Amino acid sequence: MRKQERLEKKKRKTAALVNMIKINEIDKIHEKNSEEPEAKKSKLNLDIQISDDQYKLLKKELAERRNALQNAPKFRLKFFGEKATLLTNPTKRQPLMFEDIQYLLMTSLLGSSSPFKPDRWCVLEKANRITHTVVLVIEGLTSYNFTANESQFIRTKGIFEHQLELVLPKYKKNRLVEEISNVPLTQSHKESLIKQYGSLEAALKLNKDPNTMFSKSLFPIDIDTDSEEQKIELNENETFPRTRLLLSPLQMMIEGYPIPIKGEYEERYRGYRSTKSIYKPVTSKSPMFGLDCEMCRTIKSENELARVSIVDENFKSIYETLVRPENKIVNYLTPWSGITKEMMENVTKTLKEVQEEVSNLLPADAILVGQSLNCDLNAMKLMHPYVIDTSVIYNLSGDRNRKSKLQHLTKHFLNEEIQIDKLGHSSIEDSIACLKLTKLKLSKDIYFGDVALEAKKSILKNEEGKIGIVKDIESSSNVKTPIFSHALKRQKKSVIVSTHNCEINLKKSMLMSEGSEDHGIKHFKENSIKKVVKKTKEILLDHDFILSHINIFNDFVDEENEKVDCSSEEKIAEIVPKIDKWIEKVWSNVATNGIFVVIFGGRDLNSNGVSMVQIKS
Repeated sequence: MRKQERLEKKKRKTAALVNMIKINEIDKIHEKNSEEPEAKKSKLNLDIQISDDQYKLLKKELAERRNALQNAPKFRLKFFGEKATLLTNPTKRQPLMFEDIQYLLMTSLLGSSSPFKPDRWCVLEKANRITHTVVLVIEGLTSYNFTANESQFIRTKGIFEHQLELVLPKYKKNRLVEEISNVPLTQSHKESLIKQYGSLEAALKLNKDPNTMFSKSLFPIDIDTDSEEQKIELNENETFPRTRLLLSPLQMMIEGYPIPIKGEYEERYRGYRSTKSIYKPVTSKSPMFGLDCEMCRTIKSENELARVSIVDENFKSIYETLVRPENKIVNYLTPWSGITKEMMENVTKTLKEVQEEVSNLLPADAILVGQSLNCDLNAMKLMHPYVIDTSVIYNLSGDRNRKSKLQHLTKHFLNEEIQIDKLGHSSIEDSIACLKLTKLKLSKDIYFGDVALEAKKSILKNEEGKIGIVKDIESSSNVKTPIFSHALKRQKKSVIVSTHNCEINLKKSMLMSEGSEDHGIKHFKENSIKKVVKKTKEILLDHDFILSHINIFNDFVDEENEKVDCSSEEKIAEIVPKIDKWIEKVWSNVATNGIFVVIFGGRDLNSNGVSMVQIKS
């Protein structure tokens, strides 16, 4: 009797749990519609008798639903993701880099096999369970447009828990789709391409447009002067282009280099200036300059610039000066800086004068070389796009966070002693040492002096019998790999939806077999934004990766199908409710466990965008 009572109790409990899950799912679908009378909502009659067969079915259904919940993909922000949200004080905010979103999209599409991970700013759990990736790019909207009209984005805020500020590539109308599809290579993925194709050039040789191959800098670079692909001309005694050693914008941010982006960085680097008003594209022939600074302690309890040394790649000193700190010196730090009170007595040169002189001295494509060069540039309050950091390109520990001292690197690789003078360091000596280390690595290979990369090189040798690093693509530190190529390789169906105003060269966004003309991507071109949204809704369930693009400047029309000028902030505010509806319409058709990403793509050279991410549960 008691056994039967316990069984009946289990039956009722199981039925109640299943019913509760169903009610919760209905509530989510209807967004907990408060207009629906409570009496009309599904309720379980606990007096009903449940047969043994019904109990088995309920147990099976409960197990399936629990399994589905446990295996559902999940997205959450990490520290740097939280720092990028629009809720963060603008002076403390750290916007996401464009690569951050690209890495998320690649992971959502390829799951655990993705060569790129968005681990810096978010966690994407069980990415293999994502049903499809839907991206809606709205060009013409900025982060300012969202914050200024936040109260009108009612549906959008109901969908997305977070809105994150996003640093966009240098604005070029209707090129954002190509930018999204081309992801900068990580070192590990370079190695896999090298293993597969023999060299990066072999893997990427069909990509002829440098604008799609190399990552856009945060700095003003005159890319028009480099419109044609250049043949690699290596310098004497160099086995690969020096551009492969450059830090990427994301690396620069992680390593603490001053960079010109808004938010916390804008406040942190207030008073800084760029070394040039405009730069030339960096090449394998761009000159290298060793840079090192020495500091003194001032009354503000800070180290301030006291000496600057610049050496050309022939180890000739081309700039050497002492600098008078803005504040009174309280400690000359002589054992380290080599600076004495007597040396500084008659020094009058200011930091501002040094900045101007260095700016006039350096060519527009100069590569600065140094050990933890971020410290020197911060001391000089200068920003520069092209840097090689010997503390990054050499690594003896296998841990990127543990950096070897320049003195140790010089002794280990050059068999030279530096920094042994009891009167302190010589900034010229340190500059020359950094250049020598860089030249040594260029004479070997990309793996030389890096324990972690050497280990990977050994693995590749064991697998393939040889390793090929030959005839690399120019600026290959910033070579990109197309999302669509990865999708096609894994038999993922991709589609682009846009208006006719969006011209995309799909062949440039692919890694195809030589001679192949099939890029494997559908591109639907519609006559209006409404039709783009409609087409996206119709086809998204049939594709693994959907990239839809609209431009409110080019594509917005009124009820009479007449083009509307949306260049003013007032007009943008007026059409925000329609944009809000478009976002909701696409979201309503996203499949369960699908990931939806909305990107506000900016409108000019100085604007940041917004990124929003949500998984459909």
